[in-house]
Amino acid sequence: MIKSLEKGRVLSMLVVDCKGQEIRVMLTSRQVDNLGLSKGTKVYMLLSPMHVILEAQDE
Repeated sequence: MIKSLEKGRVLSMLVVDCKGQEIRVMLTSRQVDNLGLSKGTKVYMLLSPMHVILEAQDE
């Protein structure tokens, strides 16, 4: 389920709750509109190792 959605002019950042784990997803705002996504929308995700970008955070 989409936990939060920050829609920008070109890109949008979604936070998807996946069994208690938060996964951040960046899509174009056009994709968000075309898919009719909003906070609370239930979604299925397919993660491919070829298309995942990880960012390290300092603790």
